[in-house]
Amino acid sequence: ETPLEPDREVIDVRLARIESCLSQLEPFGELSEMQFLARYDRYREAKKLVAAALATVASIARHLQKTTGRNGEEPMRTLVGMEVLDEEVAERLTRSLRLAGTLNRAHFDEDRDIVYDFVRSELDTLVAFARAVAAWMNGRETA
Repeated sequence: ETPLEPDREVIDVRLARIESCLSQLEPFGELSEMQFLARYDRYREAKKLVAAALATVASIARHLQKTTGRNGEEPMRTLVGMEVLDEEVAERLTRSLRLAGTLNRAHFDEDRDIVYDFVRSELDTLVAFARAVAAWMNGRETA
């Protein structure tokens, strides 16, 4: 398979989707666990936004991976090799993406805890991903 150039428009639209999810998730991160878990609608909305943000991260990673022709390896590994992401962000995202796969299979109580913990501790990782991808894309345009 011949490597392709990254599509700037596709990346920009997907980065905007992540930013939208982040802005909607921020208020949930300010709630105590008790406040968050007290209302099912908060959990449901946060879960939907976490799933959408992580699906978009995976989509961007796959899109950029296609530009290398290295489709056999784990996408975050590819992004480290491309110098888009550093090791720590890639590892955190890999764990988060695995976690996202368990969200619909987990028992409700576990699921709530997973979503709350993600909102409290991993939003910075999504910010770091979006910034790293944007910087990498900008660097390609000025190179």
